[in-house]
Amino acid sequence: AAALFMVRGSRPLARKALRLAGLVIPLAVFPLWGAGAYRICNLAPAAVLALLEAARLSGSGEDSLLGRMVSPIAKEGEGKGFSGLSTYFWGAALASLAPGGIGPAVTVMANLGDPWASMAGSAWGGKRSPHGKTWAGSAACLVVTSWAGLSFVMLFPGSGVTFFRAVLASMVMTAVERYSPGEYDNLSVQAAGAAAMILAAGVFG
Repeated sequence: AAALFMVRGSRPLARKALRLAGLVIPLAVFPLWGAGAYRICNLAPAAVLALLEAARLSGSGEDSLLGRMVSPIAKEGEGKGFSGLSTYFWGAALASLAPGGIGPAVTVMANLGDPWASMAGSAWGGKRSPHGKTWAGSAACLVVTSWAGLSFVMLFPGSGVTFFRAVLASMVMTAVERYSPGEYDNLSVQAAGAAAMILAAGVFG
């Protein structure tokens, strides 16, 4: 919640607040009702958003139902591609297909890491990559995703997520966040984090 005090502007503030609200699904639905209910909470909106995106991109654009829904939180230029809300739920839905608590862990890490990366990049600046990312933002992403992953492991020791897998996933997620275009990093970061944990489980046990 402290992150909200560092945000300026109504749209960025709304986006960060929505990110924090998104923690309810992995931190409440998963422990209370299990992985099956958690998957439904991500797959259902992901499917609905896919249909709304198809309708928006095929015709009315920002005047479509989805365009009006996301206008209070949309980034500049989002009208030309997929909305951040859609790519977020698509990433969460993909990650939710992983076994155990991998999906919830990755989504918690992404929900906290991405806003802090954005705020650190804006606050401390520096040279930006071709995708608009800064080293300050990447450092913040690594620290926050690591902290979030380790906290998840301590909160849910029976989730199947280990300290090693959380740290490995945080490094992979940070690298993917840095080199992914901003319009797709909501999706790619979560998918990459889940893949890293699955591979770590298969290789290292």
